[in-house]
Amino acid sequence: MSGSSFYNAPEVVKKTRKAHVCAYCGKTIPKGTPYIIKESGLWMGDFWKRYSCRDCQPYISEFWGWQGCESESLESDFDEFMRENHYEEWVTDDDD
Repeated sequence: MSGSSFYNAPEVVKKTRKAHVCAYCGKTIPKGTPYIIKESGLWMGDFWKRYSCRDCQPYISEFWGWQGCESESLESDFDEFMRENHYEEWVTDDDD
């Protein structure tokens, strides 16, 4: 299976059984959080999975269109995308 890669369709997790970290913003998704999205697949011989919090979910499809479907630093790239395209929704008074 060397050289193969695939991406599973996003799956809605009805309720998390443990805490996870959102791959897009880095915030903790607490245990018991309903309706988060889990993505998974195989890339360059390694299986992977990531979770997204409900705050990031509305922007994920647009982000991947903007990003070109690859990211070496997902959290950093997502932050740049949000600051450029959804500044008012993303940046708070607590940000630098």
